[in-house]
Amino acid sequence: MIRFRVSARFLGLGCVGASYREVLGPDILLQKRGDLPYIPGSSFKGALRSAASRVAGSYGFTACGQIRPEKMQPCDVCMLFGMPADYPSLMVEDLLPTSDPVRVTVTRVKINDSSLKAEEGALYTQEHVLGGEFQGRILVLRPERRLLGLLLLSLAELRSGRTGRDSIVDLKIGETGELRREIEEKYVRLERELEDWLWEGVLGEGGR
Repeated sequence: MIRFRVSARFLGLGCVGASYREVLGPDILLQKRGDLPYIPGSSFKGALRSAASRVAGSYGFTACGQIRPEKMQPCDVCMLFGMPADYPSLMVEDLLPTSDPVRVTVTRVKINDSSLKAEEGALYTQEHVLGGEFQGRILVLRPERRLLGLLLLSLAELRSGRTGRDSIVDLKIGETGELRREIEEKYVRLERELEDWLWEGVLGEGGR
């Protein structure tokens, strides 16, 4: 098994929405453990899997591109992230905040998917964190050296994409000794680049 730390922070407003709603609270709440927002490991893993599917073909990996369990086919992405009724190869712990992040509530307008126009009177409120850093661990239970490269490429792709409810994240990895010993030589440079924030100093304090 290979373990390493992953740290994530939102660039600007961020939200990983909860499935419940409070009577007197915003319409869309943050996922919370106790009173502290966090990023569920399952949500982070899902975003990472989507990132893997986007980049797989460009680097010689295979991806069936399916999200419905009954339609999934054996491919490199499924081998890494798992298929139904199969023991998972990769697990992601919940990413917990390193401090209590600033929280804001924003009023938004619902857009009709067909007309792409605002629906009359369709306002809703959404809870966000402003910046904030979250940490957890990724565990590769059945490491296959070739697929570790796909995992690194997925992490790199995710920090230029979106996760949660249209939230943009930056991320970095740490405690990478076990990982670095196992990856192929061609991915060592990428692994080292992932040890630093991508957007450090680019967006200023507002992006932290």
